[in-house]
Amino acid sequence: MSDNNKPVVSFCIPVYNNAEAAVKIVQGLLVSDNQCFEVIVSDDASSDNAQELLTQIHDSRFKYYRNEKNLGAHQNWLHSLELGH
Repeated sequence: MSDNNKPVVSFCIPVYNNAEAAVKIVQGLLVSDNQCFEVIVSDDASSDNAQELLTQIHDSRFKYYRNEKNLGAHQNWLHSLELGH
């Protein structure tokens, strides 16, 4: 992390019904030993197993958020950006 405990880079990933791809992307990013970034996933109320799979990832750099209702692709993208630092 940077001096003020905020990540230098935020990887903001909007997800909808593509659990396996999302998990691969997140795990690929978290392989790094670098602590100066965060990975944010905004799940747009997926009906697949995205929530189940993504909540099994435990890393302090990873944050998973699930929308209560589907916002649509554009709004979920903007929401994911709002969640990052």
